[in-house]
Amino acid sequence: RNLAWLDGEAIGTCTTGRLHIHPPNHPRFYLGAWVLPAHRRRGAGTALYRAASAAAHSAGKSGFQAWVSEDVVDGVRFLLAHGFEVAGRDKVVALDLRGMDAPAPAPPKGIRLVTLAERPDLIADLHAAALEAFPSIPSTTPIQPGPLDEFVATAVEGVGMAHDAFVLALDEPTGEVAGYAVSADWIRARW
Repeated sequence: RNLAWLDGEAIGTCTTGRLHIHPPNHPRFYLGAWVLPAHRRRGAGTALYRAASAAAHSAGKSGFQAWVSEDVVDGVRFLLAHGFEVAGRDKVVALDLRGMDAPAPAPPKGIRLVTLAERPDLIADLHAAALEAFPSIPSTTPIQPGPLDEFVATAVEGVGMAHDAFVLALDEPTGEVAGYAVSADWIRARW
């Protein structure tokens, strides 16, 4: 993580690091760069990008992956000006639940729903379900949950994550985690 300062004021930041949805030998790091609007197009973003590039290069990486909304025109312009190419597009969807009565959960026969807060002993089983399910998630490159310790650090204990936000579907005859869903603060904050 780097900060850009001007006259004692932080005007931008940049962060880079391993993409935990890919194996450690993945050739790219993620890139996140932000400069306050009043200070854009003056070189701060480029300086931050160069610092992140040096960090990625010293780690043996050959490039970056970045995510930016098409609505963030300055961000798109910056990335394209620095040689990035569009590799994929995601569609953000939302469902407004205000004013709706939540339906009672009705899992299929033999499935019981529990939260990770109720059953923290199932973290390893949650990871096993992710190992099986992640490869089938549509993506431009296959995604992986990584080893258990990384999965826990990033996907379970990461910023905005709470154990009561994980709903696990337990196969009652075997006690195995058959699937799960999660609603995280960082997801809610994005949209």
